[in-house]
Amino acid sequence: MDSELSLNIYTEPASKESAKKKPKEKKRNLEAEPDEFESSKREPKKAKRSHEGEQRPPRQGVTSSLFTGTEDIPRLPPPNIKKQKHQTVFSQLTFEKANLHPFMVKNLEELLGSTKMTEVQRLAIPIILSGKDTIIKSQTGSGKTLTYACPIIQVLQEIRPKISRGEGVMALIIVPTRELALQSYEWLSKLTKSFTWLVPGVFTGGEKKKSEKARMRKGFTILVSTPGRLLDHLSTTKNCNMSKVRYLILDEADRMLDLGYEESVAKIVTALNDQGSTSELRQTILLSATINSAVERLAGLALKESREYVDASNDKEQAETADSEVLCVPDTLDQWFLAVPPKLRLVVLASLVASKCELTNQRKMLIFCATQDMVDYLTPLLASALSQKDTTEESSDEEGDDEEEAEDEKNLSGINTKIQFFRLHGNMTQKERTEVFKTFRDVPSGVLLCTDVASRGLDLPKVDWIIQFTAPPTPQDYVHRVGRTARVGHKGSAVIFLALSELGYVTKLEEHGIRLKEMDATKVLDELLMLIPREPEPKRRRGSRSKSAGRSVEAVATDLQLQFEKAVLDDRQLHELACKAYVSWVRFYASYPAKAKAYFHYKALHLGHYAKSFALRDAPSRIGGIGKRNWERDQQKQHSEQRTNFR
Repeated sequence: MDSELSLNIYTEPASKESAKKKPKEKKRNLEAEPDEFESSKREPKKAKRSHEGEQRPPRQGVTSSLFTGTEDIPRLPPPNIKKQKHQTVFSQLTFEKANLHPFMVKNLEELLGSTKMTEVQRLAIPIILSGKDTIIKSQTGSGKTLTYACPIIQVLQEIRPKISRGEGVMALIIVPTRELALQSYEWLSKLTKSFTWLVPGVFTGGEKKKSEKARMRKGFTILVSTPGRLLDHLSTTKNCNMSKVRYLILDEADRMLDLGYEESVAKIVTALNDQGSTSELRQTILLSATINSAVERLAGLALKESREYVDASNDKEQAETADSEVLCVPDTLDQWFLAVPPKLRLVVLASLVASKCELTNQRKMLIFCATQDMVDYLTPLLASALSQKDTTEESSDEEGDDEEEAEDEKNLSGINTKIQFFRLHGNMTQKERTEVFKTFRDVPSGVLLCTDVASRGLDLPKVDWIIQFTAPPTPQDYVHRVGRTARVGHKGSAVIFLALSELGYVTKLEEHGIRLKEMDATKVLDELLMLIPREPEPKRRRGSRSKSAGRSVEAVATDLQLQFEKAVLDDRQLHELACKAYVSWVRFYASYPAKAKAYFHYKALHLGHYAKSFALRDAPSRIGGIGKRNWERDQQKQHSEQRTNFR
């Protein structure tokens, strides 16, 4: 081991008498590890004298073993589910049978690649065309956007004389997130391509209100907006004319409630009524993947009492409460769980991502993280470990050691994939979010690390894998996350990382009709032997061995973990990101709802092991908060005293 990373501790030899009187040692917790707890209590050895003006090197921390102090992974009994509940996605009817304009049918086929209606479209489009208020419940990825967009455009294009954009908004679509607003706007633009007098528009937070007001003055026929920005315009923009709104669409209603938009939606409905678009003259459509008492309450604010209910799952025995709700997933979705000891989480994640991207053709995936800080940290860390660096600009004339160094600097792990890494969360600027969303949607392969901002409504083509690095609070949130793959009949896979203390979450999902298969973490790590390349024969030094030849999985995984830790130690900015990510994760874990405490309990955490999963060698008490500040203050004081003594 590198001398810089070793921990030198001197202890006085015990006398014979003290050895006899030594009490029996208490039985150590299976999860505890002496080097992570005991070493943090010992006084650090005084550093060697350094020359005046020399910068203090970053703290080295404690190097602990990756495979010691972990419990054996238990085998769960087979799930007690008679049959996994799936929802049929496609019907046998084409859009030509839905009484839609031939031009719209052509746009659906040529611009959106849709010929057959999904089951929810077959059931709901005739009801919407009849003019009734409608509540639509359907799984994610079943085509709910086209379910309301097609009949609305069909009715608006039939109006004679033709509608003018100056008449004001005729259809108002409210969605919970900016990305979903942009996506819905793009779909509406394609559907109305043949009907140029129907002008769609979009309002999202993060853009300049001045430009939105200028577009509002020109006029829209169909407007897509997030609740907050729309309410702002209704309150401050004089020419925000909503008096002729015929259609009000509340898309992803359950997500809007999760984000706390119930009051905003109520104010929007009141503003529409005040401007003359009353509920008697307006048709309201509410769409949601889950229906519970909160969604019903939202429906009561906006919909008439005489409303139709469309459930594409045809579940006659559906319970009214979310606690006993049987959830649907596509039948083309394979679902897995990974029981991973905390210290192995990072290397298992890296091995899983690299193996799918390098050894299979399943090269497009989403990784869901708990917090924005985790996304900001894991994205550059995984990219530095797994992405092949661009070395085309390096000189090809360098030989010898320089050539070997250039080869070694491709990335920190030696795993050279050509995969691109992206990040997406709510604290990014609107320009960054839009660019990432559009770029990732269009690339054939890539890895997007994101928060739950990407879990609802987004249609990201050909996503092969959903990796949930942190578990969502509820089974409903789980369904929304995995709904980003296996969309509209395509195949997809999803895996969730769970600690041994969290395996009760699998049972909770089974209660909602969701069955997960177990993925063996050791087999995932086995892929590292195929991923880490052997050194070419001419470049091996005499007597040396290849990087992976004859080595165990434990040795290769440990080397990868040490490379992660070294990268964090060598880069102060990356170290700060790691500390922020760890602290934010701990706070997130402590905030799980009371109903989830049975399997996500803060007291069950081994904070030292989880710190290692963030590639941190610091003791948990030194990573964040008062403990970190006090430790840094003591280190600076000690360093100052050493320099004074040297003088």
